Amino acid sequence: MKRTLYVAAAGLLLLAPWALHQLTAAQPSICSGESELFARSSRGAIHYHGSMTYSPKRQGRALMRFVGDFDVGDGRHYHVNRTAEVRSEVVDGEARLVTLSASRSFADDAPDDLVRRYVHPALETGAQYDVKLFDLAAGTLASGSELSPRNVCLIRAADA
Repeated sequence: MKRTLYVAAAGLLLLAPWALHQLTAAQPSICSGESELFARSSRGAIHYHGSMTYSPKRQGRALMRFVGDFDVGDGRHYHVNRTAEVRSEVVDGEARLVTLSASRSFADDAPDDLVRRYVHPALETGAQYDVKLFDLAAGTLASGSELSPRNVCLIRAADA
C-alpha cells in the first residue's frame, strides 16, 4: 500500500503563474493561497494550516515560500517557514519543478520529513516535482500530482 496521505492540501500551485506570465507577457504575477490539512500518521493526528506564495522570476525560475504551523499527535507543535528557488519546465504535458535551493527561515522548527510529506515535496534542494495544471476560472488555477491533492491558487499582479 502506498504511504498514508502523500501530501495533502499544502503546496498550492507551482508552475501556473510562471506559465501564465510567459504566455501573456504581462506584468509579473504572484500565486498565493491558504492550505489546511488533517491526516493520520504513525506520529498521531496531524493538522497543518499555512500559506504559500509562488513568485515567478526570469528564465523559468521562481521563489516559493511556505509559512504555517503543525500540530502533531500528543500536542507537539512546529512552525514552518521555508523558501525554495525552483526552475520550471514543461515535460510531456506536465509542469516539472526542479528545486535549485531550499532554506529554513527564522523560527522554523518543523522536522524535514513532515515538511516534505505534508507541506510540499519540493522543499529540499535537488527535488523534482511533476504536476498537472488546471484552469478553473479567470485568475484561479489548480495543480495536482500523484504526490499531492488538487491545490487552488489565486493569481494577482505583483507589487511594483
